[in-house]
Amino acid sequence: MSDLMKPLPRVAIGLTTFFVDAERPVAMVRRPGVSDRFITWPDLPTGIHSPEVRIHPAADALWVCYTSHDEGGDERYPALGSPPQLAAVRIGIDGSTGYIHAEHVTFLGVDAQGLWTGTSLHQPTDDNYTGGPLPESHAHPETLQRHQPGHPPLRIEFDRHVDLVRQTGQGTELWLNPSPPITHPDGAGGAGYEYRCTKVLLPPVHTPGGRLRFRDLVPEGWGQAVGADEFEALEEQYPDASERDPERIDLTGVPGTGWDLVALTNEQREQAIAAMAGQFAHLEAYWHGGTDGPQPLARGLGHAAVQVTGDWPLSRIEITFTHPHYLRGRMRRTIQVFDTAGRIRFNPYADIHLMEDLDTCSLPDPDQARDGILQI
Repeated sequence: MSDLMKPLPRVAIGLTTFFVDAERPVAMVRRPGVSDRFITWPDLPTGIHSPEVRIHPAADALWVCYTSHDEGGDERYPALGSPPQLAAVRIGIDGSTGYIHAEHVTFLGVDAQGLWTGTSLHQPTDDNYTGGPLPESHAHPETLQRHQPGHPPLRIEFDRHVDLVRQTGQGTELWLNPSPPITHPDGAGGAGYEYRCTKVLLPPVHTPGGRLRFRDLVPEGWGQAVGADEFEALEEQYPDASERDPERIDLTGVPGTGWDLVALTNEQREQAIAAMAGQFAHLEAYWHGGTDGPQPLARGLGHAAVQVTGDWPLSRIEITFTHPHYLRGRMRRTIQVFDTAGRIRFNPYADIHLMEDLDTCSLPDPDQARDGILQI
């Protein structure tokens, strides 16, 4: 029986073609005249939360990047807090590999010299700023870091929030916010925000500990503006993580294609299960907002039950209930709490997704039910 890869859309750099699995730590590198090469990274540290995977081509390598975000903040589940994580694999066009790992950073992009991160996780707002000139002293400090496997990061202290870094024919380009978002009061106590974005070329940087000021690059004004269409065009250059390449690649006999299990404490496992199950604790008396008080999650839902089955990492939440869509039995939604590596797959909107599916009737045909249960 074949063990087929679930490849993201292929990426070609020169004569080298890369196929990266969407779920497992494995890639295949194909070059003319030589046998296909498989590369695996089962022990790459990605944190306790299931990460998002994206692939980013550079001039002579493909970066496979895994990012996860802080899922803490709920005082009921303190063990689930974790800093933002970035783990990346660099696969050269010659099949060489290197790895990096960083915490408390956000991914910015790649260029010919490496992978860039920043320490400013978001652009803060200032409700008093309405778009005028800024004082010379204005700054939103950020540490930019360029990573290369096997070397310490090269750091640059910058005085503006950077949105992304990309390689162009002229060099390394920064897309940044030259000012705080422009505040537009709505007259009812709230406000909307207009974000400026400027692109500038990064001067050559070869030594660590450098400092850079926006006004050194743009002495006056706000610089060359980046339009929304440019953001959309840039996003289209990268493969969609939900798409799959049609190539059939058999992984049978390839060692290391499964993730090593992550080390979760019992407290983290228990709180991950409790946090997910808790979203469905009041399906028949769900708070929708407004003045009508609690109502069922969706019209017609009743006799709800929530059950936890299986041990880590196979633990899952089974939500069953009656509903007019299927009158001969019960409907069931099953949610895996952990991924195959035992990492936490926390979806804070799982209850909302169920409500939307029921409200929009995005449901399987009742004839697909088995033994009185319609899986949705």
